[in-house]
Amino acid sequence: MSVHVKSIKAIAGLLPAIKMPDYKVPFGEKIVWTFSAGVVLVLGSQMPLFGVQNVGASDAGFALRSVFAGNRGSLFDLGVAPLLASGLLLQTLAASKHIALDWDRREDRALFSAAQKLTAILLAVALSVFSVFIGVYGAVSGITAILLVAQLVVGQILVILIDEAMQQGYGFGSGYGLFIASHLAENMFWSVFSLSSFKTGKGTEYEGSIIALVQLVLTRRDKFRALKEAFYRKNLPNLSTAIVQTAVLGAVSYLNGIRMEVPLQHSKMRGAQTHKFPVKLLYSSNYPLLIVSVALGLYSYVSHALFNRFPENMVVRIFGVWKAYDNIAQQFPHGGLAYYLSPPRTLFSCLRDPIQFAIFSTLFIWSATKLSELWTEAAGTNAKDVSKTLESQSLVLPGRREGSIYKELKKLVPELNLAGAAVLAGVALIGDLIGPHGTGTGCAVLITFLYQFFEITIRENMERPAGDQLF
Repeated sequence: MSVHVKSIKAIAGLLPAIKMPDYKVPFGEKIVWTFSAGVVLVLGSQMPLFGVQNVGASDAGFALRSVFAGNRGSLFDLGVAPLLASGLLLQTLAASKHIALDWDRREDRALFSAAQKLTAILLAVALSVFSVFIGVYGAVSGITAILLVAQLVVGQILVILIDEAMQQGYGFGSGYGLFIASHLAENMFWSVFSLSSFKTGKGTEYEGSIIALVQLVLTRRDKFRALKEAFYRKNLPNLSTAIVQTAVLGAVSYLNGIRMEVPLQHSKMRGAQTHKFPVKLLYSSNYPLLIVSVALGLYSYVSHALFNRFPENMVVRIFGVWKAYDNIAQQFPHGGLAYYLSPPRTLFSCLRDPIQFAIFSTLFIWSATKLSELWTEAAGTNAKDVSKTLESQSLVLPGRREGSIYKELKKLVPELNLAGAAVLAGVALIGDLIGPHGTGTGCAVLITFLYQFFEITIRENMERPAGDQLF
């Protein structure tokens, strides 16, 4: 059974929207729009919500923040989770034919975008109401609760409109990609170079791991212990985390460069120059990883929030039991389904409970590979769709008949797509195990978004007249 996208036509006109520009936005103007959007997103994630009470030390959204941005208690507290969840959900439904539409029709594409927007707003409302009334923002009621819900929903609408403006052509890439990349890059930068200081049992220490290293080496008599503390301190960023982040960024950068090239030639021009069509190892980019992270992150958020409110409820405990470790206020899954749907806290946790590690890692990597197959169908990038596009441009394999492109891509695309999704999920999982929660996944998502952004920027720059190109 399928629902046609036109069923949303009556509602689509009531949704807030950004009109497509009626002119080709200049390259320099796109840079300004993209930079301005990034500034708004960063400022919004620092703007505190009005009405937040004592929220407790453990953050229910901890698992979401490492990938989907948003700071606790801010206007953009929910990050881009509702926006991403709606997009990925509807793309999946469209790929599985549960939503009927013709991608060649502009009206259908516009209505599908409106459906994604409506779903994102409804998810934002649902998450906001749940978060406020379950006690994520403290014991609030009446007008304060309504104001909190309103602020969270308005914040999400702003994120949705910024994303729409970017995708309509005012900027580069997507708004959610920009938000995630800027948030992760900001957090990584400050975790290394922050000058904020904190009182600890051993005196005042700086937050930034590099700054702390200099401070500890200069002020401690025992230089070896100073180095050990700089690398392994628990309550503040340490150098081990910085090294893991650098390693994951380097590994994903290397993977992004791996590709197979298919030679192509124009069939109607004799002696035509051979072109190479690249098929990347990370064919589906970070989308399978994002889909898995959306599902697991939202489940973790709901389970954690319910446990904080109803810790003795049997049904809630089946969904997940949460506990603080190592004198750290933040709670982590300790039992229930949430325990098996979350990565082990540390590498040593894998040794203590190899069954949990085996279940989670198998589920994580298997889900990423299966979703990579589904994503190529949803995005129209499977072997059949790509070969049809190339053949419509009269391109063929040199010395081969028409139709040979599909046969070649049918062998190449599925193999690279599955292998790339599995390898990327594996790298992210290893990073999460060696570093703090979300380190590997966050770095993998960041570097793939940065690559997408630079590829779009370079392509836009190459389309400019030769004398106007910036680089």
